[in-house]
Amino acid sequence: MKFRKFMFGGEYNRIGKLCPVIRTPEFILSNGKKHNKKNQTRFFSRLFITLTILLTPVFITSCCNNVFADILLRTYDDPFDEAPDADWFSEEKKIFISWTKDEGADEYILFRAEDSLSPQYEQIYRGKDLSFTDTLSNGLNVNQRYLYKLDKTRGRKTFYGQKMAYAYCCDRSRDIYDNNTEEKMIKLTSDIDSLNLYYGRFCDGTVIYEEDFFYVVIPPHRQAELVLERISPASSTTNYINYRDKGLPEQTFPPNALQLENRTSEEQIRKIMLCLDSTCVTGAGLYIVTYNFSLANISKYQN
Repeated sequence: MKFRKFMFGGEYNRIGKLCPVIRTPEFILSNGKKHNKKNQTRFFSRLFITLTILLTPVFITSCCNNVFADILLRTYDDPFDEAPDADWFSEEKKIFISWTKDEGADEYILFRAEDSLSPQYEQIYRGKDLSFTDTLSNGLNVNQRYLYKLDKTRGRKTFYGQKMAYAYCCDRSRDIYDNNTEEKMIKLTSDIDSLNLYYGRFCDGTVIYEEDFFYVVIPPHRQAELVLERISPASSTTNYINYRDKGLPEQTFPPNALQLENRTSEEQIRKIMLCLDSTCVTGAGLYIVTYNFSLANISKYQN
């Protein structure tokens, strides 16, 4: 007699002509339920394993603060050398230092030195931020010139900065008009008070300065009279303020008034730039002027 193995409910059944296996509906139903449960269990197990494989890298990456992405995607280039930006005229007695994010750097190290022919640098910041505010409590002195440079690290290696930023710890701040470029020039209609200009020179010969830009609308056959009043320094008797009109060379602003003539039959827009003459500083130093500027009147042009 031959034997064939069929497994139902964990039992082997012997099949023969004399002993046929009788499968009742109840038997088939009960075994079907068991198979369904096994299939469901096997399906959810495979689903769990698949999701685990797919989501584990995402979870690990998120928990490890993008460690894998940093390793795989970061640049292979060394950190670049740059001069940090020093904004020293926005607020009194403060210097705001900022720099560009460098994908090749792990940390930034900021150094400061007093301006001299042989500057001695000291570390004032180390970290991952892209800015630092230098104040009196951090060692600044009013009316002192400063140099800043930025080192960078990558792993255990330090990349030393060679470029410098130049700044001045000042007891005054920039005026409110923000007209220091030709694109931001302001229209001169009446009095504009408490403007300022500066000119500075450092020990290595580097010069920093500011310019103010204005424009005046003059009708045909009219002339405009511009008046400049210097407020400070009050002790100085020399006028170091120059002006430039219509692309002509700089000239000293007249002591009484500047006459701008329009001899044409069309309206003219005249652009005026004001700045300080380089002779206001001897050697290394900084000179700041506060002044008022006004359009005194527009009158008929006299031939």
